[in-house]
Amino acid sequence: MQDLSTLSGEFAARGVSADGSVIVGYAHPANTDRYAFRWTQATGMVNLGTLGGNWSEARGVSADGTIVTGYAIDTRFRRRPFRWTQAAGMQDIAPETFARGEANAIAFNGSAIVGEVEARAFRWRSSDFDMLGTLGAPNNYSIAYGVSPDGAIVVGESSRVD
Repeated sequence: MQDLSTLSGEFAARGVSADGSVIVGYAHPANTDRYAFRWTQATGMVNLGTLGGNWSEARGVSADGTIVTGYAIDTRFRRRPFRWTQAAGMQDIAPETFARGEANAIAFNGSAIVGEVEARAFRWRSSDFDMLGTLGAPNNYSIAYGVSPDGAIVVGESSRVD
């Protein structure tokens, strides 16, 4: 086991690149807000920021370590799924009509991100945001937790109460 930080507080690693060189998760140092991080041997733990709020958490990283996903609080205190790259920074990937959501996993090549918004599973690909439905009645829920390397197959959970 290796400690990734010299700060005191709470830290959790949530994802790792294919070769193990990039680790993502969240840091909650003593007396500060929680923030998503991306760690490499060269840079150490780098704060990925938020969407204007005071909280973020990284949950997944592409195989090459260049794309990170998770959730962040926005300026209206809503939990929003994000996609982060070095070039673009943190971007909200859910349509504005949704008040709450989070991204849980990313495809091997970064082409698809999955999670849930408003208790419904979604898959994001480039600019397409697809709701995946549930197994039962309209009041049931679904959450996507994993995605195949090419982004075609999504797995997760759904209630089935008819």
